[in-house]
This record gives sequence, structure tokens and C-alpha cells, in this order.
Amino acid sequence: MLVAGVSDEEINKITYENVGCFYDLDLFTDVPKEQAGVASLRTLATSITTKAEYRRRYEAASAGSSFTVTIPRGSSGAVEAVSDPPDRGDELR
Repeated sequence: MLVAGVSDEEINKITYENVGCFYDLDLFTDVPKEQAGVASLRTLATSITTKAEYRRRYEAASAGSSFTVTIPRGSSGAVEAVSDPPDRGDELR
């Protein structure tokens, strides 16, 4: 935001000061502002599940699995069973 010519005071109002004022909260009672950076908060939040953890769980649960889908074909009502593992290339990135 500095490139746009926004001052630190304006950045603080945009990011957290107005929220604290609106909800009548002191946002830094539990964690001082100096320790409220993203990296610091992530190390404190050990009970929070992250995207990386969900990816690990998904990949562990679906490793080597396959599935069967029955697909109706044509107007005759005939069905065809397909049993192939899905391509999991980039679906979680």
C-alpha cells in the first residue's frame, strides 16, 4: 500500500482499527501487537487445522483408492460401470 501512497495510520484503520472500534474490542489484550504477526499467530494456534493438514488427510484417505460409477448410456436405459481411480493432479492446489 505504500506504493499507492497510503500512510501507516490509514493502513491500520483499513486492516484492524475500525474493526476494533466497531465491535468495541481491544484486539491486543491477549497478544501484544508486536507478537500479532501471521507467523507468530500460526505458531500459537496449534489447535487450528490448516490447508496443508487437510491436504495431507485427503491424500492419506484417498491413496490407492478407486471408485465405481454407474453411468446411464443412450435412450435404451443401458448402464456401464466405470472403475478407475480419479486423476488427483492439481485439484487441491
